[in-house]
Amino acid sequence: MSDTVVLVRHIGGETVYDTTTFVTENGTGVLLVYSDPSKRTLIAAYSPQAWIAAEFVEKVIDDDASENAVEAERPL
Repeated sequence: MSDTVVLVRHIGGETVYDTTTFVTENGTGVLLVYSDPSKRTLIAAYSPQAWIAAEFVEKVIDDDASENAVEAERPL
């Protein structure tokens, strides 16, 4: 599993995809996000008017949330 993910900034906010494969279509500006490097599984598509930026960012693991989940599952 990669330590890098794709962050897409769009008109609805931001979405993080656990992948490192995205492209823009020549001529149309459509942003396509794929789940795999072979580009067989499309997981998101944004029209040119809907997306602002797409970039690679480091994956953030929220250790506090994991600890809280374990605490919630502990029997009383």
